[in-house]
Amino acid sequence: MILRPFRVSPIPTVATVVALALLVALGTWQWSRYGEKLEIEATQAARSELPPEVVTTSAQLVGPEAAYRHVDVHGRVLTDYTVRFKFRILDGKSGEWIASPLQLMDGQVVLLLRGWVDVKEAEQLAKTQKLPDSGVYRGLVYELPRNIADDATRAALPPAPKESFLAWNTFDVEAVYAFWKLPHPSNKVVVVQTEGDEGPPLESAEFVLQPYMNSDKHLGYAMTWYTLAFALVGLWLAAGFGFIGSRSSRG
Repeated sequence: MILRPFRVSPIPTVATVVALALLVALGTWQWSRYGEKLEIEATQAARSELPPEVVTTSAQLVGPEAAYRHVDVHGRVLTDYTVRFKFRILDGKSGEWIASPLQLMDGQVVLLLRGWVDVKEAEQLAKTQKLPDSGVYRGLVYELPRNIADDATRAALPPAPKESFLAWNTFDVEAVYAFWKLPHPSNKVVVVQTEGDEGPPLESAEFVLQPYMNSDKHLGYAMTWYTLAFALVGLWLAAGFGFIGSRSSRG
């Protein structure tokens, strides 16, 4: 087999370089996300084995050591400030999350995600379900990696939080804290209730914390982009040596 002279025209070469840079960038980004998700999953697994920490002040709910810890939070739920988060699917059923501020002993509040209810019952339950004046609420500390703003609801907010049991289209925790106008330790920290006899049915904390993509999915996408980049280089080389394209057809 005689190796033909390598020749490629500038335009296909430039297009190949641009496409290759894009594919490598996508693969590298997915690889970095894979590493981040691995670290998060390892932290979740390790802290799931720890006994619940007794929490009485807001300072215990912030910082890297608090994330994904199981906690017994002492405080009272302010049900007059209850909000709902729409479009939450559980076991194929449409529903909503119900959440209320949990006031700690230092006066600060943290968003207590109380559970999931069927969409037909959510509004009525949010308005009528009362909890004890004080108690211990077992849950898992979660800090949102990013906040998805609900611009439409933000624009239509009533002047005072007690005027309405708001229903949000996204899990816009930052806007909820701002709307409540109550002192809080962080605008992204949530306590996902995992046990309790009162309130709406509790769902799995793993379901609430489940990311859009886990580490395996990020790894799969990274390998896909890198494979496509490798294949593109192979096609460019094959065209340059005349194994494919117009040079090959002329023999």
